[in-house]
Amino acid sequence: MNNDTIFKSSITITTLMETEILPLKVDMKIGLNFDDTDPYHQAIALERVRYTINLLFNDAIFGSRKNELLPKLKEITSTRVVECWDEPWDQFIAIMIYYKISAVLQDKGHIDFINITGDSISDDLEYTYYADMLHGSITDEDLDWMRAEKLDSLWYHRADTTVNEDDDSMEPSWEMLGLVWTKTAEKPLSSETNNIRHISKFTPKIIK
Repeated sequence: MNNDTIFKSSITITTLMETEILPLKVDMKIGLNFDDTDPYHQAIALERVRYTINLLFNDAIFGSRKNELLPKLKEITSTRVVECWDEPWDQFIAIMIYYKISAVLQDKGHIDFINITGDSISDDLEYTYYADMLHGSITDEDLDWMRAEKLDSLWYHRADTTVNEDDDSMEPSWEMLGLVWTKTAEKPLSSETNNIRHISKFTPKIIK
């Protein structure tokens, strides 16, 4: 049984466009297809999507990895910086989201389309990208960048929670967030941590 879901979100980001730093509100709809994914994996997949969009990308700075100002921004702010392979135009951000969401889903779900509109797009325009228009393969430009920077992979093709190539990323892992695909057996509560057991063993002393 196919299970089609539309994830909707509105995020506020900051874009670094050449030498300009501009705020941008982005509204999006992401069409997700879970095919025969079981309910547990579907729930994990949706939470991964929510976390990536609403926490990793929201309030972040988007800028080209080739922009000379990007490293300087990292030094002076603790705000999360999303490294793009080109200038972060509104419609280009949709492609970045497609790659990263496809990676974190790890084939437990698939993106059918992404619909996006932003502040800098005219009120009567929006963009829709379909899966058959995009692909998750690494481009020649990506390969050249990986060779130049001596990288084994790129953050937007990885299933982790990174948004750039910094080695000191402090983002929590999916394991830390409890969003892994394998169910973990629930451990029975010990008497030291079970307040109910403590109460049941308590014997009141009657004072006469």
